[in-house]
Amino acid sequence: MFRLGILLLVAAAGESSARIAVVVAEGGSVMRGHVRLAESGLVVANAAEALCRQLPLSNLVWAVFDPPSGDAERADTNVWQQADIGPSPAPGSVLRQGSRLAVRSSGLGLRGGTDAFHYVHQSAGPDAEIVAQVVSTHQTHSLALAGLMMREDLSPSARYFALALTPEGLGLTARREQTGGPVQLLTFPAGGAPCWLKIKREPGGFVAYHSRNGAQWRLVGRAALPLAPVLQAGLAVSSGVGGRLNSTTFDHARVGVALANEAFPPRAELVSGSVVVGRPVSEEGGSIGFRWGLESMSVPARSIARLQFQWAPPAWLGQLPPDQSGVWLANGDFLEAEFRAVDFSHLRVSSVLYGSRSLDPTGDVLMVTLQRARPKPAHYEVTTVHGAVWRAESLAAGDNELILQEPALGAVTVPIHHLDTIRRL
Repeated sequence: MFRLGILLLVAAAGESSARIAVVVAEGGSVMRGHVRLAESGLVVANAAEALCRQLPLSNLVWAVFDPPSGDAERADTNVWQQADIGPSPAPGSVLRQGSRLAVRSSGLGLRGGTDAFHYVHQSAGPDAEIVAQVVSTHQTHSLALAGLMMREDLSPSARYFALALTPEGLGLTARREQTGGPVQLLTFPAGGAPCWLKIKREPGGFVAYHSRNGAQWRLVGRAALPLAPVLQAGLAVSSGVGGRLNSTTFDHARVGVALANEAFPPRAELVSGSVVVGRPVSEEGGSIGFRWGLESMSVPARSIARLQFQWAPPAWLGQLPPDQSGVWLANGDFLEAEFRAVDFSHLRVSSVLYGSRSLDPTGDVLMVTLQRARPKPAHYEVTTVHGAVWRAESLAAGDNELILQEPALGAVTVPIHHLDTIRRL
């Protein structure tokens, strides 16, 4: 009868409301099984070991949860179309392998008044941006190119703005201002592949960014170039020499509005030392809304010490003046300013020297400092699968949810499917 009860509990725990975890209790006992949260605490069940135990949270030392079940998210490559732009000795192609796109082209590239390359593209509106990692590219010729483009149409003489790599490790921005007109090129040191590239539309033009790791971005170009409201944004590859195919592999290619930084999601460090991870999507009534996936939460701005939008070495962060409010720009400059508001595409600050300014948090800003963090002693640390770190004075359990008392926010509820670890400090 006892074993039947365990089997019934395990069957129920196999639903989406339970997680597999390793649990360490006071006294050193270690258990692994299906874990549910109830008002009594943790319920651990393992039929193979004839285990069914209720553990009060006061007796919990550590819990480490397996990653949530389900297939990893993949980029939707079905929205991409392909075309040979201009004449090419051999047709170009694209091979889809999961989230990767291998683009091949024998076109000569961006020369004179007409172009010749292979283009993997989709429609993009007036506020769109495109980002991708260039994983590898072939060195077919010194004039070969591989990168991103936003183009008015698919004719060889169309106007466009592009950001690309050369086989010699240089990056370049290219633009054609008049249909059939010459191409203007500007180069910058890029270090070759692998690297990340991003183009973003702004009113009347474009901004280009380069990154080695996809987390910290560097502004490499800006162009005033008013184009049509709807463009074709995509991946452009050319060989530079007839008869040879340049095969370039891209990953994480996305087109959208204010795309989230997948390599380093934005985060807010609270004055208590906790860290909220998610995109800031709104600012209303003195609180900032953060979103991850389909879920969101609101955090009072008075509880936030700093907002970080791009990765920076921890040692470098430790050198920041703790009491100086302002904005650290991605180029390393510091702007002394007061925080005003933020959403997914704009950071608004006010400066004595520069007045009111609006900045792009997805590219221009490393972080904004609001006040000094003053962590208080905590008894527990809870981490989530999204990267949040919660410092808690106490824990309680509900129906498959953990309720923690956070020093700056009070009661915070974390669903069981968000949990990564629970640790007593």
